[in-house]
Amino acid sequence: MIPQLPPFNYTMMLPEIFLFVWALVVFTYDLVSKRNNGKTVVWLAMLGPAISGVLLYLVGFGNGFGTMFFNDPMAV
Repeated sequence: MIPQLPPFNYTMMLPEIFLFVWALVVFTYDLVSKRNNGKTVVWLAMLGPAISGVLLYLVGFGNGFGTMFFNDPMAV
């Protein structure tokens, strides 16, 4: 018996993947910058969920990894 993976659909998972990568960018920027004032980090942190929300709206509905990942109308 050969185990099979469910069909992948990365476009459905794109908003969450983007949000994770964006959080890494914000953490890295905060770590390497001198941060004279915290406004840049705050604006970067607020920009990520906004872009992720737009991506969630554009991606639409469906399954992302078999039946383990859903984009449904309640998420949008």
